Amino acid sequence: VAPKLQIVGSAAEKARFCIDEPQLSEMFQNLLVNAADIRFQRDAHPSFSGIIEQMSPLDAQNLSLFKDNNPLPIAKYHLMLESNQYKVLYPNTFLANAAIVDYDLQASSISSLARFGLIEINYSSVIASDAVYEPFEQFPQYIEMKSKIGEFFDSDSSGAKDKILDVLIIKGAVILTPLGTSFIKVCYNY
Repeated sequence: VAPKLQIVGSAAEKARFCIDEPQLSEMFQNLLVNAADIRFQRDAHPSFSGIIEQMSPLDAQNLSLFKDNNPLPIAKYHLMLESNQYKVLYPNTFLANAAIVDYDLQASSISSLARFGLIEINYSSVIASDAVYEPFEQFPQYIEMKSKIGEFFDSDSSGAKDKILDVLIIKGAVILTPLGTSFIKVCYNY
């Protein structure tokens, strides 16, 4: 079956910029091969080569976690202050990729995957099993902030201080979108 030129032409052009990243190169190879396979043509989308080109290796690694697990847990941490304000400390904390412990980098990666439209970050729904959220209670920064309850926190740039009343874990779920499901089918070895 002849693949769509819009897909393979773009993929072939953009793949050369990712040749030094093995995981991204493999995704381009899968896209090129699967765009010519009748079983995957329906799922192959012209945007896929542009998405791969903009992905970091960490983005590719994190997205691969959804091949066998969907949804995955996510959380954000809020300080509850005496002034009835909440301060977001760690947004989009993603712990499913145990190989990377740079939580800011993980948050950026998850935000990037959402920007591509491959995943949806949802704090309105949670995964039914509480066990999947237990690692968030062991998050080192959460434990450290819990130890500071009752202390004062610089609540704004003016130097004003506010008393910490609690540290809250806001649970959520990261879910593949239909585009993300198709992307994984076409661009990963499934």
